Amino acid sequence: ADLIAQEAEFLSFGTNDLTQLVLGIDRNNAKISTLFSEMHPAVLKLLKQIIDVAKRYNIESSICGEAGSNPEIVKTLVGYGIKSVSCNIDAINKIKNAVSEQEREILSKAMNKAVQANPMTLGYGFSTWSAGRLAAHLAKVTGIRFSDDQMRRLLRQQGFSFHRPKHTLKGKRDERAYEKAQRQLIRLKKKP
Repeated sequence: ADLIAQEAEFLSFGTNDLTQLVLGIDRNNAKISTLFSEMHPAVLKLLKQIIDVAKRYNIESSICGEAGSNPEIVKTLVGYGIKSVSCNIDAINKIKNAVSEQEREILSKAMNKAVQANPMTLGYGFSTWSAGRLAAHLAKVTGIRFSDDQMRRLLRQQGFSFHRPKHTLKGKRDERAYEKAQRQLIRLKKKP
């Protein structure tokens, strides 16, 4: 995967064929098809290795195949850091829910780890961080990277609300300058 990733813009792999090749099991053979499983430790290990390579080279990783419609494996792959999942149309809602649930769990663990590393992160300074700064801090402490948009979405799902801080500046010029400087600043307030 490293050799391919050096030249590729993304890594996309089909889980059906990959699972058949790794396990040596024909999923269409009724005598042994019950042994076919994308959740087999050997398959999961290979999937994680591929996703890790994609992260190392900062390229997108994606899957297609039956596994993309299985919420259990999708949650596992989201935990590994997969960026894209192709699923059957009848599984879209299940997969969206699985991804959302796993992202909330990842965020919760990351925030707990960040707080344990620096108890002051939940103080006043935390409440005025931008989503980008918070994401950078979590990446530094936990190794998990979130985009600003992902961070905002995940924080909303965790029950945080966003609002601009009030100010007492006077004059149009000061207000415009303040608003421009504060655009990325958020105040996090946990909803009751």
